[in-house]
Amino acid sequence: MRSVAAQAGVGERTIYRHFHSREGLLRATADRIGPMVLVPVCDSVDELENYAGDLFNRFESHRELTIALARSNWAATLPATAPPGTAAGPGPGSMSTALRDRYPTAPVGTLRSAALNLGTVLSPAGWVHQRISLGLEQPDVIDNARWLVRTVIKSLE
Repeated sequence: MRSVAAQAGVGERTIYRHFHSREGLLRATADRIGPMVLVPVCDSVDELENYAGDLFNRFESHRELTIALARSNWAATLPATAPPGTAAGPGPGSMSTALRDRYPTAPVGTLRSAALNLGTVLSPAGWVHQRISLGLEQPDVIDNARWLVRTVIKSLE
């Protein structure tokens, strides 16, 4: 909070008066930046392939912010405008539920693994790893994510 106040050119008490706590500041910041880097939740498992492209194109258009999010714990505080589970991508909770609803006879462990893999790839960190760390071009990153979605869905059918 002290650093934020210094950067803003105001006293620390002013920051606390407006946000009340560090968590309040993080929530307000997440509410503001979430819509910049996230896209609306896809309605079904069938839409995940298109969602991957939309999400990664949003990440690309806000490259520096996405990189900063991926390297911080802020992704967990983003508003729920991303796929079920976490704000940054489909997480093990809601994504597992969505997959279980779609594939009720699939083994629980398989559903959990599917949700975890999708959540890892469809996240700021997944995009940064492929796009920045590995140096892949944006179309290749999208193709990789779509391939994983197809592979996961096929494995559950």
